[in-house]
Amino acid sequence: MSRRRPALSTLCCTLAIGVGVIAMVQPGLAAVEIRVEGLEKSTLHDAVIARLPLQRYRDDPGLSPADIRHLHGRGTAAIRTALAPYGYTDPTIDSDLEALEGDDWRATYRVDPGEPVRVHSVTIELTGPAADHPELVEWREAYPLAVGDRLDHAAHDAARDRLEALGRELGLFEGAFEQRRIEVDREAGTADIALHYRTGPRYRFGAFDFSGSSLGTDLIRRFAPMDPGDPYHGDQLIELQRTLLDSDYFSRVEVIPHPREDEPVVDLQVELTDNLPTRYTAGGGYGTDTGPRVRGGIERRYLNAAGHRTGVEAQVSAISREAAAWYRIPLADPRREELAGRASLDETRTDTSEHTREQLRLALTRVPGRWSRTISLGLERERYRVADERDQSLLLMPGIQWQRTQVHYTGGRAHGWRAEFSLRGASEAVVSDTDLVRGDLQAGWVLPVTERHRLRLRSRLGGTALAQTEDLPASLRYFAGGDRTLRGFGYQRLGPTDDQGDVTGGSALAVVGVDYEHALGESFSLAVFHDAGNAYDPDAAEFRRSAGAGLRWRLPIGTLAVDFARAVDTEAGWRFHLYLRPDP
Repeated sequence: MSRRRPALSTLCCTLAIGVGVIAMVQPGLAAVEIRVEGLEKSTLHDAVIARLPLQRYRDDPGLSPADIRHLHGRGTAAIRTALAPYGYTDPTIDSDLEALEGDDWRATYRVDPGEPVRVHSVTIELTGPAADHPELVEWREAYPLAVGDRLDHAAHDAARDRLEALGRELGLFEGAFEQRRIEVDREAGTADIALHYRTGPRYRFGAFDFSGSSLGTDLIRRFAPMDPGDPYHGDQLIELQRTLLDSDYFSRVEVIPHPREDEPVVDLQVELTDNLPTRYTAGGGYGTDTGPRVRGGIERRYLNAAGHRTGVEAQVSAISREAAAWYRIPLADPRREELAGRASLDETRTDTSEHTREQLRLALTRVPGRWSRTISLGLERERYRVADERDQSLLLMPGIQWQRTQVHYTGGRAHGWRAEFSLRGASEAVVSDTDLVRGDLQAGWVLPVTERHRLRLRSRLGGTALAQTEDLPASLRYFAGGDRTLRGFGYQRLGPTDDQGDVTGGSALAVVGVDYEHALGESFSLAVFHDAGNAYDPDAAEFRRSAGAGLRWRLPIGTLAVDFARAVDTEAGWRFHLYLRPDP
């Protein structure tokens, strides 16, 4: 026992001494305050702070007083390095390091950046076969530094890198800088900039190789926005990929350029994966005009190597039923041209009218520019009732339609406009029961007022000439009232009436609406609105007005609107409206 006690005492003493030594060499977590004076809050100030070694290591828990002094000593050189790219090459710097209470420190740097280096000359030369290309000329005109400007290395480097990237986009794969330098005269405080870029030949598109698809190469090739032999541009590769994906024929598209080694030509390898041939769709919803509704469809994305498509679809709501079959053929430019045939049967029953209509329609759609244009020929047979009147009609109606939508996004919210104009006609001389010419115009605008406020305008105008209203089938008469015309009134409850007061519809329509929306967040907004207009016959126009307020909920598929509205020119009560609308 006597031998073990001295050994235990020795061990305890050793541990105590060790703990004391660790306590002396391991400081507490030091707080380091850094001040940079003379630069205020500016780009220079931020650049200096980011460059200081002490700033980078100030939160290191193992930072010792010796480390702090060492890092602080490196600060002057770091500040010079941080200021040089901005043209300040001869700053005056004073610094001191102060130990505060406990383990805290304060590092102060007083900086006078001095006079910046000014640009004395700028020499930029673009030579080679593509030197006069408009995008290169535009780059030259936009070069950010001019004689007398403060030397800014970052701006110069960004412009130089953009020129290199632009060369790759334009297919200047042999382009190179023969000279790129900045010479600084510190005594004079000036800099001479010289860039000489030789473009080399501009490459052209060569062979296109499409693989992995069951569709014909001829069809796929027509989606390309360029032809073999055209000058290369990288943006066209992105457009080709986007266009093929948007066609819905493919689930994956990869475009791989292969520049040739022996000539300025780029071959394209396009690897494709076909979409599933059959797509099934189903959906449902509710609107106060239509009540609950369900829809479904089956589409064959491609029937043959030429890319023909077909499908069937059906929709049922509380007031209507419709079934249709369609067939679509891509034409010479499948991005912008399509021939479509459609056969449909629909029944609609409202409080004012009912009809059963059979339609055959052939339509040629082209998008030659920003407007979509559709030329069509339709054969319609309809049995209908309006008030106490029952009749049937047969119409062969050629028509034309123009349509365009332009949308921008600000702060995640859409604004822009959409417009659609159509013109149709029929003649007793060719199959039809009556002569008529019908024109319709629908337009909508969403205008940002402030960051959280938007103004929404919409209008719908329509009219039929050559025919009396009583000669028109129910589907071609105009009615007003409801979610999409005049809120505050029942669906199709407005229009000319007969002697018994039943709405019979009119030969013309004019409706306008104004909504003012205030955003509550990213998805919700409040709205106040005013609607005006009516369906009418030209010799007896009577316009109605309504107003109200509501809530908007922005969804990926559109905007869900919940509105309460009432007529302002009658004693009618408030009406509830729930509907989904596009945005804008």
